[in-house]
Amino acid sequence: MNLDYTKYSISELLDVEQNIDKKTYPERYQLLCEEIAYRKSNGEYQQFLKQCATDENESSNDKEFILSFSSGNKMWARKAFIVFFVVVNLGVFLNFISRHTVTSFDDLEVYTTTINQVECLVETVEDTETDIEYFYYDLKVGVFSALNIDGNKCQKLAKTLALGNEVTLWQSEGVIFQLMTDETMHLSYAYLKQQVIKLKTENDFSIFLGLALFWFFLYKSLANAIKPGTFKTKK
Repeated sequence: MNLDYTKYSISELLDVEQNIDKKTYPERYQLLCEEIAYRKSNGEYQQFLKQCATDENESSNDKEFILSFSSGNKMWARKAFIVFFVVVNLGVFLNFISRHTVTSFDDLEVYTTTINQVECLVETVEDTETDIEYFYYDLKVGVFSALNIDGNKCQKLAKTLALGNEVTLWQSEGVIFQLMTDETMHLSYAYLKQQVIKLKTENDFSIFLGLALFWFFLYKSLANAIKPGTFKTKK
């Protein structure tokens, strides 16, 4: 049976090309290839590819989440969404500022005490995705702690600071920001300030990634809340 491939659509031709047995039907395959080559030469194949891309984009848009707002009586809904959007972004911004800010030196409480306990504590955290282990060292002096300091420095100070000696420390809520014995500066405010900030901001990337996704999924809805009809969902 002779097949008339000239009556096939380009999508049907491509489907046959994927499924035809070339060895069993070599003549049919030759005719098929010639017809596909002809469709490419007259531009039909290229037009088919463009249409496929358009259909795929439209299908993606159909699934896109976009809130629509009317410019009529439900003005409160538009205002509520805009306020919600602003509050979320403001909350992230204020959280960012607070995590990059520590107590100023002048506001720290100066405390002089006799050392009755000193130890270097280590916490191991494993990244489940990479299986890499991270080590965090805290120097504990009595009820106070110097957070996230260098491991060698932590272990050295745990041996250097002798029990019974006096130590002067600058602290806030139990966190040491500077530590001295006599005239010796063991941990400076400049150093500990940066270590505390590093500890507080290690999740910055995840937070800003979440904010970026928030904008990606809702910026069209925000535009609709500001000016109804800016973006429309396809029906």
